[in-house]
Amino acid sequence: MTRACECGAPLGRRNETGRCRSCSSKRLSLRPEVQEARRIGLRKKYATDPAFKAAHAERMRNLVLSDAAKEKMREVGRKQYRELLSRPDMLERRQSETAKAKRVSSWMATTMPWLPADRIADYRTYRAARYSPAEARAMIEDAIRADAAAEIAARQQAMADKHARDLASRY
Repeated sequence: MTRACECGAPLGRRNETGRCRSCSSKRLSLRPEVQEARRIGLRKKYATDPAFKAAHAERMRNLVLSDAAKEKMREVGRKQYRELLSRPDMLERRQSETAKAKRVSSWMATTMPWLPADRIADYRTYRAARYSPAEARAMIEDAIRADAAAEIAARQQAMADKHARDLASRY
């Protein structure tokens, strides 16, 4: 009896991992440290080689704009919806309150990275009061600066009070 990988591919006698080369590569590619190393390598290559960056951009542009690629992407989307996204358990998971909250926080972090999570309610209040986005942002940033200044002043006062207590308790 020959050994086989999870995918069904036969394994050689000397195989120690229990996986075929394809499955090993897929598993390795999912590791965060490997992904980060690849990202760093590509960033360096883009920064140092403009010809590589231009060639890659052109390949991606042609790939995305071709009719065959568009149709393939549509078909992949249809298949994913048919086989995965339309299942009742997936619908329930997507429409749960935690999933909605996660989507909102992710969207806010992407579209407004300057806005701290604890100030989102303030921003919504200002926007509901018909302030423009620029005015609401300015008001939030002023409040953040004021809070930081108040925090610094409070800490300085606490340090001064401690110093005064230390001086008074000296003998």
